[in-house]
Amino acid sequence: MKKNKWSLFTKFALGISFMVIFFGLLNALIVRNSVSSSLNNEFERRGYFISRALAEQSVAYMGKFWRIPSASGYHKNYSG
Repeated sequence: MKKNKWSLFTKFALGISFMVIFFGLLNALIVRNSVSSSLNNEFERRGYFISRALAEQSVAYMGKFWRIPSASGYHKNYSG
């Protein structure tokens, strides 16, 4: 039976290649998780900002027709 003898260079080249691929994939997973969590937090903050702005605008719009005091107009005209 013939043995498969690989040279020392081939063994080192394969070992180094596998380690680079392994740590590259590990690094890619860590970066992906970090970026996705950061983006999720940013989207959540932007969503709250947009919903708050829309709510304030809708109250101001409804106040024109049904005389509902808006948050900003109520405090200006309040004499205490």
